[in-house]
Amino acid sequence: MPLTAQTAQTIFIRPATRAGAAPFFGFGSLGAGFSFALASASSRILSIRSRLDILLGMGRNTEALAIAERLGLDARRTLQVFEQSSAQSWIASDRLPRALAGDFEPRAHTSLLAKDTTLALAMAADAGLQPQLAAAAQQLFARACASGLASLDDASLLTLMRRLLGNDRA
Repeated sequence: MPLTAQTAQTIFIRPATRAGAAPFFGFGSLGAGFSFALASASSRILSIRSRLDILLGMGRNTEALAIAERLGLDARRTLQVFEQSSAQSWIASDRLPRALAGDFEPRAHTSLLAKDTTLALAMAADAGLQPQLAAAAQQLFARACASGLASLDDASLLTLMRRLLGNDRA
């Protein structure tokens, strides 16, 4: 959860990070009531953005890895290339080595990410928005849950992608 702080003149927001040492970002002089509302909304936006980053990252990275496997490429080597290129993603580096080893012990349940996408879409709908990428991620995680992967780690999305692509490893 992002941290917020406020002085009499300026509001600051610090995004939560894995290391916990992100800088504060100043948002200028604001009235006290508006400052609180902005801090609260900004925290929610940062949280949603972080969640969507995870959700969309898992979808694109597991699909790309399953495609590479289907094309006959070595999955571990492909992941190494991802990690050293513009395709680098902390979520892929964190989750996919375990998935390739067949370790789907839950650290982040697939069902939890399905719930998070549903909540993010509901918040967007309340604002009159229809985010397309989030909707695609929500459908993907719902499909994973429906196919028996709900209680496994979200890296089990690789299993779903393999199945959808007709990989022999599925």
